[in-house]
Amino acid sequence: MTPTSDACHFHQFTFPTRPASVPEARQRTSAALTDLGLRPNAEVTQSALLIISELVTNSVVHAGHRSPQVRITVAVERRNLILAVHDRHPQRPALPTSPDATATGGRGLRIICELTHQAGGSAWTVPGPDEVGKTVLVRLPRSRPYRCRSTHEAAQRR
Repeated sequence: MTPTSDACHFHQFTFPTRPASVPEARQRTSAALTDLGLRPNAEVTQSALLIISELVTNSVVHAGHRSPQVRITVAVERRNLILAVHDRHPQRPALPTSPDATATGGRGLRIICELTHQAGGSAWTVPGPDEVGKTVLVRLPRSRPYRCRSTHEAAQRR
């Protein structure tokens, strides 16, 4: 995902599609959110970390055989936090209509959609930037608007 034209600042990182990448992705995302000015204990931060964990887990479990890497983008717009997870598996996930109580999986997307809905956000999938694979995008509203600063302003602030 290339950050939207409204994105002020963003972080992007890539991990191999392996189970150990899930906690690594969560840690890097947490650091990125802090760098972007979100408080670690804020509800949007906690939701974002759970969403990233679920999406990276889905890429590891369902796309790992076709996608050696998963790319995460964390971007901030004035009023929204944008999360994007891209892998090279072409199948776009569909939300199950009703979870199977005996299934060992299949709840991750439901959790993502519920968290996103509760926060007043949205989630969708788009083809990958090179038309290979897909990107799952999540937009979460921020409770406080983000003041987009120029690089010069940010450097002066430090």
